[in-house]
Amino acid sequence: SIATTGHLALHSNDGSGLAALIDGQGPQTSMDISVAPGQAREIRLTSSGPISPGWMEITYSPSDALTTVILQFRSGATLRSEVGIQPEKTISAADLSVETDANLNTGIAIANPDSVAAAVFVTLWDPNTGTPLTGGALSLPPHGHVARFLTELFPTVNNIGQMRAK
Repeated sequence: SIATTGHLALHSNDGSGLAALIDGQGPQTSMDISVAPGQAREIRLTSSGPISPGWMEITYSPSDALTTVILQFRSGATLRSEVGIQPEKTISAADLSVETDANLNTGIAIANPDSVAAAVFVTLWDPNTGTPLTGGALSLPPHGHVARFLTELFPTVNNIGQMRAK
């Protein structure tokens, strides 16, 4: 393996830069981070005030890093949420299995890594019959982001609170 540099950029929902302290430096919306061959890196993003929705984009040079990203949201010493992400190239289509019930409402987030606006068509399929129940387009500004709960994306679907993936 070879040394690589990752350009980390933080974007708000509308695509503008989202400022935070990156490894204690800033506030700033982006930073270049060098990684030596075989090295693991922890990067700390810190902000204060109300929670701001957004997304993070990392581009690598001269080649992609072979990595899994683990994101943690902490409030003080308390871990509030954690998710692992295997970096992927941009995808043009995907099917996701989701479930809901009285105590579970699945959230879906979509980011637009391009410098031009994009539209994403989302469809909810009936897990029992395989037929579409409803659909619609989501507009994403350049470098924009949208995150919604399933019940927010499809509020007119009866019994959406009791769906099981098949």
